[in-house]
Amino acid sequence: MVKNPISVYVNFPFCDGCSYCTLDEHSSVFSRRKTYVQALVNEIKSKAELAKGKVVSSVFFGGQGTCIMLSSQIKIILDQLRKTFILDKNCEITIEVLPSNATSFDLEEFKEIGITRISLAMLSMDDIVLGVLGKSYTVDDLRLTLDALRDFDFKVNIDLTVGIPVPKNVSQMNLRRSPEVELSNLLVNYPFIGHVSIYEIEIEDGTDLARNIDYEQVMMQSHDEFIDDIVLIHGVLEEFGFKQYDSHHWATEGQDCIYNRSHVEIDNECFAFGVAASGLVNNIRYNNFDELDLYLLSPDKVEQSTPRTTLDKVNEAITYQLGTPNGVDLAALRNLGVDIMVLRQKEITQLRALKLIKATKNTLCMTKAGALLVNYALSELLFDEADLAQTN
Repeated sequence: MVKNPISVYVNFPFCDGCSYCTLDEHSSVFSRRKTYVQALVNEIKSKAELAKGKVVSSVFFGGQGTCIMLSSQIKIILDQLRKTFILDKNCEITIEVLPSNATSFDLEEFKEIGITRISLAMLSMDDIVLGVLGKSYTVDDLRLTLDALRDFDFKVNIDLTVGIPVPKNVSQMNLRRSPEVELSNLLVNYPFIGHVSIYEIEIEDGTDLARNIDYEQVMMQSHDEFIDDIVLIHGVLEEFGFKQYDSHHWATEGQDCIYNRSHVEIDNECFAFGVAASGLVNNIRYNNFDELDLYLLSPDKVEQSTPRTTLDKVNEAITYQLGTPNGVDLAALRNLGVDIMVLRQKEITQLRALKLIKATKNTLCMTKAGALLVNYALSELLFDEADLAQTN
C-alpha cells in the first residue's frame, strides 16, 4: 500500500424505497440522473487545482443510488476523475451495487469501464428480514447476482446487517435463519467472496421502519442476543480464514479494501463528491449540501468547510484506529499534545478491568471481546474542548 494514499468517494445517496433510511427515493431523482452526473463532473473539475499532482489509490462509488445509474454514466464520471487526478496503475475502483443492477450484462460493462471491486449491499439471505427492511429483491435475486459474479475476477464484498427486528410470530416459530448460518452457507457456496462488512441496523426517526414498528408484535434483540450473534458471526469468519482489520470489516489475504484502510491514518486525504459527501483536503474538512436541489443549484456544492482542529484530529485518530488490530498510535496522540493514558486514566482502567481494551507503551486497542463493544469504548475515550483545555 502506498504511503498516505489519497482516496475519492462519489456519493449516490438515493434510497431504493427501503424502510430504514431517510434518503430521497428513486422516484424523485430518476428523471434527473443526467443532471446529477453533470453536477458531479462540474464538481470534480472544480477541484482540479487542489488535485494537481496527487495520485489516487482508491475510488469508491457508494450509496444505494448507484442502482439507478447507467454504466455509461459511471464511465463519464470515472473519465473525468482520470482527467482531474492521477489514478495509480493499481487503483482500486469499487462500486456498491444491489441485486437489481448486477446482472451478467451489467457486470461485463463494469469490467469494461475499469471497475475492479464489487460491494454487494445484500444485507441478509433471509426473505423475512429483507421484507422487514422494505427491500424489493429476494434471496433468489441475491443468488442470481452471486452466480453471475462467478464469471468475473472482481474483488467481492458483501454487506450484512445484524440486529434487525422481526415479527414475534416468526421468531417464536423459528422461521428466521440465524445470521451465522446464512454467512456460513454463503462462504461455502461462493468462495470468491473475500471481504465481509457487518453493520448494526439503526432505527432512525422519520423512517417507515420507525413509524411502523409495533413493539407488541415485533421481537427486538436484547443486547446479549445481539452480542451472541456477533460472536457466532466472528467465529464463522475466522473459520473461513478472514481477519478483522477494523470495527466493521473482515477480509481474506489480499482482499481488504484500500478505501477503508486509507481512513485509518488521519492525514490521508479524501476527495468526496456528490450530495451529502464529506471530504478532507489540505487539512480542511468539507461537507456538501445534503439536499439534491441545493446541491444542483450551488456552483461550488460545498455547504460548510472547516479547518481541522487538534480536537478533531485526536478524536478521528481514536475513532478510526481503536477497532483496528494495531490500535491507537499513542505516540501520534502525544505529538498532538494529548497523553490519553493520563487524561483518560480512570476510563482506561475501567475498560481494562472489563477486559475490553489492552494497552502497550505505544498502542491502545480493543481486545477480541472488546471488539464487540467498540462504540461503548469510544463513548468513554473521546474528548471535548473542555478536556483539551485542561492540557494547556
